[in-house]
Amino acid sequence: MLPPASPALHRCPQNRSEGLAAAGVVQELIPSLQRLSPEHVRWIAKPFWRTGRWSPADLAHAIDHEPSGRLHGWTAEVHSPSGWARSRLALWLGPDGVPLQSRGQLAAEAHRQDLEEAARRRDGRREPAGYPEGPALARQLLAERLAAIRSLPRPGSRPA
Repeated sequence: MLPPASPALHRCPQNRSEGLAAAGVVQELIPSLQRLSPEHVRWIAKPFWRTGRWSPADLAHAIDHEPSGRLHGWTAEVHSPSGWARSRLALWLGPDGVPLQSRGQLAAEAHRQDLEEAARRRDGRREPAGYPEGPALARQLLAERLAAIRSLPRPGSRPA
């Protein structure tokens, strides 16, 4: 089994040789595909890797899961690994035959949205509406308050 931090696991192959290496990674993750050649696995994965966004980890997840996230059930030995993998990956194709967003893409998008939301909240605390006027207004209010305090009679002094 490959370590989870393997760079080949989470990087979309950019050329044929990287595609073969990525196919080998997918075969390690999905034992039923080990009966196929790496070239065959690369051919099956080609529409997904052609998008430039699907990694071997995403492809293995798509073979094991439905787009809803539900795990496919295993009922018997896989007799035709090629047909089996193609039928499962077909669930991840849109009506136009273009691959849907992978789990990794959806997670990256959710992370990006979380970062944007955190930045909006952080910026909202630093610069409230009317921020340029804020310091001047604070100085004015402080001066008025100090003047009011200074005008109060001091303890032990005679009233004027």
